[in-house]
Amino acid sequence: MRFYKMTTGVGILASLMLISCDDTKNTVDSNNQTDTQTEVVSQTQTQTQTQTQTQTQTQTQTQTQTQTQTQTQTNSQTDTQTDTQNQTQVNRAPQISSVDQINNSYQVQALDLDGDTLSYVWTLNGATIGNSSELVIDDVDASGNQVVQVTVTDGKGGTAIQSVPIDFGQVAQENQSPVINVITQNDSIYEINATDSDNDMLSYNWIIAGQSINTSNSLNIDSYDYMGNQTVIASVSDNKGGMDSQTLMIDFGEPAPMSFLIEENEVGFCLFDGVVDTVHMGYTGEGFADVNNAVGAKIRWSVNVQQAGQYEIKWRYANGAATTRAGTLSINGTDLNEVSFAQTADWAQWTTVSQTVSLEAGINEIKLTSLTDQGLANIDSFEIVDGNIVGEPCDFYVHETCPSDESVAFNQFAPTIPSRIEAEDYDIDGFNDVTVANEGGEYRINDAVDIKTIDGGFAVGWLMQDEWLEYTISVEAEGDFDVTIRSGAVGAGRTLKLSQCGSTLIESFDIPNVANWGEYKTLSAGKVHLMPGVQKIRVEVGDTDYADLDWIHIGQFDGPIDEVATGVPGNYPKGNPPVKSMGCGMDGRSTLLQGGQAVSGGLPTSRQLYIRSNNQDREFIVDIPADYDFNKPYRLFYTSHWIGSNDNAIATGDHGMANQSATNWSYYGLRRESLAAGEPAIFVAPSSVGSTWQETDNRFLFNDIIAKVTSNLCVDESRVFATGFSFGGMITYSLSTNHQQQIRAAVGISPANFNIWLPNPLPTDPIAWMSATGMGDTLTPWDRGNGQHGAKFIGEQRAQDNNCTAATIPTWNQSSPSRHVCYDYQGCDDNYPVKVCTYNGGHDPAPHDGGGGSDGLNSWVPSESWKFFSQF
Repeated sequence: MRFYKMTTGVGILASLMLISCDDTKNTVDSNNQTDTQTEVVSQTQTQTQTQTQTQTQTQTQTQTQTQTQTQTQTNSQTDTQTDTQNQTQVNRAPQISSVDQINNSYQVQALDLDGDTLSYVWTLNGATIGNSSELVIDDVDASGNQVVQVTVTDGKGGTAIQSVPIDFGQVAQENQSPVINVITQNDSIYEINATDSDNDMLSYNWIIAGQSINTSNSLNIDSYDYMGNQTVIASVSDNKGGMDSQTLMIDFGEPAPMSFLIEENEVGFCLFDGVVDTVHMGYTGEGFADVNNAVGAKIRWSVNVQQAGQYEIKWRYANGAATTRAGTLSINGTDLNEVSFAQTADWAQWTTVSQTVSLEAGINEIKLTSLTDQGLANIDSFEIVDGNIVGEPCDFYVHETCPSDESVAFNQFAPTIPSRIEAEDYDIDGFNDVTVANEGGEYRINDAVDIKTIDGGFAVGWLMQDEWLEYTISVEAEGDFDVTIRSGAVGAGRTLKLSQCGSTLIESFDIPNVANWGEYKTLSAGKVHLMPGVQKIRVEVGDTDYADLDWIHIGQFDGPIDEVATGVPGNYPKGNPPVKSMGCGMDGRSTLLQGGQAVSGGLPTSRQLYIRSNNQDREFIVDIPADYDFNKPYRLFYTSHWIGSNDNAIATGDHGMANQSATNWSYYGLRRESLAAGEPAIFVAPSSVGSTWQETDNRFLFNDIIAKVTSNLCVDESRVFATGFSFGGMITYSLSTNHQQQIRAAVGISPANFNIWLPNPLPTDPIAWMSATGMGDTLTPWDRGNGQHGAKFIGEQRAQDNNCTAATIPTWNQSSPSRHVCYDYQGCDDNYPVKVCTYNGGHDPAPHDGGGGSDGLNSWVPSESWKFFSQF
């Protein structure tokens, strides 16, 4: 910039006059957004210089010619400067296209032609009430009709403002507790009559001795085994902290007539096909008989009767299955009739069924045999209504569950338990192998089983999915036996299963991960309950191929056990032992589910619950396996819903698609996949406040829900996973950025890294990540076009965090062999894989290879997600 010295007062006055005019022009140009402030200042300087030269020209004629030449040069310089500055790009202000109301929130739709990042501010009466593109009116302390101003800025001086009239409704009233008006009695039925002035939905509870026995508003005392006067607490709750209760003294009737009762492990309770279990509340004695889920599964009793005659037999049982279970009743080897065990409310609700039979004087054998592949109900006790009967030892019993003979055993020898069983000594023809020849070429060379030479002998190698080996063993007495294995695999995720004629003994145990083939480790695989007799056991290979098995030891093992790396939160090795939560070892379901309610349109295993989080009442749904065992740590899946939805849509599988149902697509189809794999899991579906997820859902709600569930249920804390679609995929990505010590792996379905709260700066701690994105998706696109937003950049960032080998991600295109393409990054750090899937489609929660749109039953996303999650 050049400065010219003014030599006369007239020149100064003229310059001031010209500057004033240019200021006016500057204002007009600014309003029209055509010339930048820099250009206006430049023009002002040039014109000022010109006017100065003109004033000087009036002083002398000689100076006029000189100044004229100078003026010409100045004008030329000014034109050049102006042309250069006019080439500078002009910032364009953002534009508000609409402000839309979605349920109880307002959403700003704004556009910035320069691609600038936009900021949002909502103000009411000069006070800021929101700082995102969405305003949830329930979060604003206001009432009645108000005018709210929303301001959108681009950070470069561009601003758009719009006034929005909003009805904030009436001022929230303080919650009023429900009131029990009266508890009526009609014969054996007691009923609570309660009202709530807020018209809240009410929950009911009947409690005896601290135990909840009923959660409806009525109680039929004939359905329970209590006798005499009992103190009963009847309570009602509005699920918002308000409740009322009354204490009653209820007479459950006179004690039952004298009878003879046999419980588990008492004289007269004979060997049976199953285990004595304690996983469901309400049983008597040491537990209940959990009969195997198989046709022909049996349970027997032996009694000594003083006098022949007609006797009533009662079985106390629970049947939480979806159908009635039935068995054939036989007395002394003669089949009589069918006993039906009708459904009960769940596995912890017990009732009785009875039959009248003829018994001989002396010893009588009484047997129930399952008629379906679901087995019998859980049997708690066996009772005969007569005081002159005693239990008799079960000398007549022989093993029938899975009989075998030494003639089919290898070398016609059945090892007696406890014993070590060499893997290569399987029964004659007791195998299934997917290859046609012995790939190792050792030991039993004419069989298809692959046997290799190792130090000290042989091992079965190259084990693959669908292969199995059977062994004949001899058990002298019923009991629980330790199982120890020596095996190895290069790579994690290999498993074995122990079964017996279709009944599972051990669901799954891990094969130790070793550095090189030919290395083996000795690990405990669990316990099995075996009956006496010569019998078969089967070793089945899990879903992941390639493993070696040296031997199996059944019974007490006195040798050394190898240590397995357990890892730490945020860095667990694949195949690590479960990390049991606080809720393991106790049945905390009733505590967790108290005040909950059934999910409309959902599964019977799902319950809608409430929690106080960050000073707000929040809602979530939990789904617990039907055969939940509080001693077994389960995987937990945190499943987040899409925009404008809620937890009910996740639990019911409701997204307006083909084959949608709770059975097919609840919890993004992962529940169906877990059951198909024989690995039931616990599922959680939170609900947002308003239509979208916020910062508080990352920082508070996730932690609060996980803490409540893990303190009451048995969860493997090293296998907590997260997934979600669209906005649910966005909050899943958000959670994965700062919960690496709580979340083992995450799957984002149509995720995005914009319009969602993210910590700043973004942490770079590693976490296993998978995503699925339609290449035609315009809402949460693969690449938004600005070099930083889209699923592509999430995958690349995750690959960088996990030290994967950089690569150009192959995506679906018209020449792809399938409608979807998945790419696994190579070279990632152990335990932190990255998988990126793209497909031919748009914004679809359940894309499938059979065409466009979504299909709740045939989508490939649940199976790919389950495969990704189950590798850990």
